[in-house]
Amino acid sequence: MNDKANMYALGLKYHYDKQLALYLVGAVLKQGAGAHYALGTGGHGTAIASPRNDAGDNIPGQTIKALSAGMQYVF
Repeated sequence: MNDKANMYALGLKYHYDKQLALYLVGAVLKQGAGAHYALGTGGHGTAIASPRNDAGDNIPGQTIKALSAGMQYVF
């Protein structure tokens, strides 16, 4: 069974000044038919962007897309 996955990500960061920066990151996780990985807050199994079945498990073989935007301020 194909349990491999490939993740593609692209990020942009704009420095407004020395202290403030804005960022935008996009990701696509393409999975084989037997793979059941998830995108999470830390990438360690806390699934926040993953299709689930009725039992709450990840559905194998899904392509998952995510977008993240934020602001960074250095004191």
